[in-house]
Amino acid sequence: MEGAAVAQACYMNGTPFVVIRSMSDKADGSAHANFADFTVTSSRRSHAILDYMLENF
Repeated sequence: MEGAAVAQACYMNGTPFVVIRSMSDKADGSAHANFADFTVTSSRRSHAILDYMLENF
């Protein structure tokens, strides 16, 4: 939902944008890692994606 608000604001102002999202687990207790571990992993992966995009686009 937050991404949609960013998309709408950028669209209305003619500003390019990208939204990167991730899912932490199935929300049913079957997660293989706890939330603290997930935040570390997802932060590293998001950083790698951003680095790639800045170098290649």
